[in-house]
Amino acid sequence: MLRNGVYGAGQSSWGPTVYGVVEGYSKARRVLAKTLAEIQSKGLDVVYYIVRARNKGVLLKYID
Repeated sequence: MLRNGVYGAGQSSWGPTVYGVVEGYSKARRVLAKTLAEIQSKGLDVVYYIVRARNKGVLLKYID
């Protein structure tokens, strides 16, 4: 993904989950297309999602 234009990429600590950060849906689609082409050329199959960051702090609710 880094070669394909993400600002940053990471991997989850508990599984085969990777993620990349981009600005905007159009950019996400372009990066995804390039990345999928690389993955599929190696004979691998993946599940992928394009999601939006929540970009808000934590919400706490006190219950009596």
